[in-house]
Amino acid sequence: MSFDKADFLATVSKRSQERQAANMPLLRAAIAVAPIMEKLITGSETWDKYLQYLQAYIQQAETSKANAQAKMSDPAVWDSGLLTKLKSDILVAEAYIDAWKLAMQLPKALIQGGEEAQTTIARFHVEQDESK
Repeated sequence: MSFDKADFLATVSKRSQERQAANMPLLRAAIAVAPIMEKLITGSETWDKYLQYLQAYIQQAETSKANAQAKMSDPAVWDSGLLTKLKSDILVAEAYIDAWKLAMQLPKALIQGGEEAQTTIARFHVEQDESK
């Protein structure tokens, strides 16, 4: 039994459609979440307070990181244990900063994800109609 390019492309296309079909529940969930998130964060005092808390945490971590960097650059610090701890403190502060920034962007990403999910589902249905 031999395969040619047409068989290969048909198999790849079929598998792609199967993967897209398997993702439909997740995409529909993203569509359902988007309006809820938009309603919750648009002009909400609770959301503004949440952002203020996260921004304060970010500033605190940035201060901690700057302090650790200043201590590391001090020529009087030679203890390898202390230098290792300072490096660790810097890495931890950077991880916290990244995580809190991501938490601040998450609702907007969910809203945009809903829009992208609608586009993906529409494109999937068009491809399904064309393949029939």
